[in-house]
Amino acid sequence: MSDKIRSYRRADLITRIVEVMPNLKVDRIRRITQGQNNDVLVVNNTWIFRFPRTATGAQSLIREATVLQRLHGYLPIVTPHPEVHVPMDRHSEAFMAYRLIPGRPLTRSQVARMSTVRLQTIAGQLANILDSLHSFALPQEWLDILEVEPVNAWSEMFARIQHHLFPRMRAEARNQVERNFIQFLDGSRSQTFPKALIHGDFGGSNILLAPDSPTVHAVIDWGSVAIGDPAVDYAAASTLDPRMMDLMSASHPFIAPLLDRVAFYRSTFALQEALFGAEHGDATALANGLRQYV
Repeated sequence: MSDKIRSYRRADLITRIVEVMPNLKVDRIRRITQGQNNDVLVVNNTWIFRFPRTATGAQSLIREATVLQRLHGYLPIVTPHPEVHVPMDRHSEAFMAYRLIPGRPLTRSQVARMSTVRLQTIAGQLANILDSLHSFALPQEWLDILEVEPVNAWSEMFARIQHHLFPRMRAEARNQVERNFIQFLDGSRSQTFPKALIHGDFGGSNILLAPDSPTVHAVIDWGSVAIGDPAVDYAAASTLDPRMMDLMSASHPFIAPLLDRVAFYRSTFALQEALFGAEHGDATALANGLRQYV
């Protein structure tokens, strides 16, 4: 199965939904086109259906369903609970369905308007969520299905960035990216980083505030879940506001030793978006990711 991005027809997706859930009367459908890995349908404003767009996305969706089944009720917030998902041996037909979780995404503009006191509350909630997630006892069988992020994975990513992106970047930007990666890789080879269950995309669009109160209610889109460095999740959270890491560290001192790695991971997010665009023919992702480097 090729990792080329697949394009689904709406009628085909509806057919697959009805085949698996024959008792579901499909009255209203809203298609969410954003997202690199999945086509997403909201059905009857009650159900979320996610269909992977690539072979890699199918594998991620299957891992995600496995993890979410075990995480259900464990974290101090709501998470999607897959009620329908295709078994692991049917990658080409994989999709997942779960009940829509009400809430409002935590946007950067919203965070920017918050007082430091209000943001401190949010930061404390996010730190508690991540602490719980990263403390989850990993079942032995997950080691075979969850992507572990060793140093060589980042070395491989750097090689792909050099190949696909460096020719498109201005010289000063190339030099800075090279320095950042070399420093990180040298440090990674000389020390052992902790490994934990991580969300992998802990940004504001996946963090939902409660519909009727300004508290964190749910975390969605676990498609990048993996066994990896906890600093990856803090890096994603740090993009919400320049104050975020100071406030999280103030209430959770164990975060402080992670800050150098947080800064490195944060510096790679736009590059990862551009790399996805280059490797999958997504011109928008490529342009967005490279905007600060050209």
